[in-house]
Amino acid sequence: MTTGKILIVDDEKIILTAFGRELEKAGHIVFRAITSREAIDIARKERLDIIFTDLVMPDFNGVEICKIIKEIQPKVEIVLISGYLKEGIKYQIDFIKAGGREEWLRKPLLENELIEVAEKILTERGKEN
Repeated sequence: MTTGKILIVDDEKIILTAFGRELEKAGHIVFRAITSREAIDIARKERLDIIFTDLVMPDFNGVEICKIIKEIQPKVEIVLISGYLKEGIKYQIDFIKAGGREEWLRKPLLENELIEVAEKILTERGKEN
């Protein structure tokens, strides 16, 4: 198993807690941001491997977060998460154009889905380095 530095961005504290615990249990270093601005601040301070960001956020949506953070850290992998199927599909192309990954996760996540995606990305990154 490869460990990584992962940021979770969601405006629901319960999601931050649950996703964070799951990733920490798997051995990852986890940062949590409840606002888009907090996520951007963390991206300025920490070299991250992966960001899981909610699509619907109060200030910047997931696409905008992706654009801003990709300017700060071009190599970070960003995965979109949404509980809204229509919005996820609607914004997927814009998200990819902003530098995000093609696959996106739909809430509620399946058991171990977050870990599996993180492992896949970290394995891919290991092959690139």
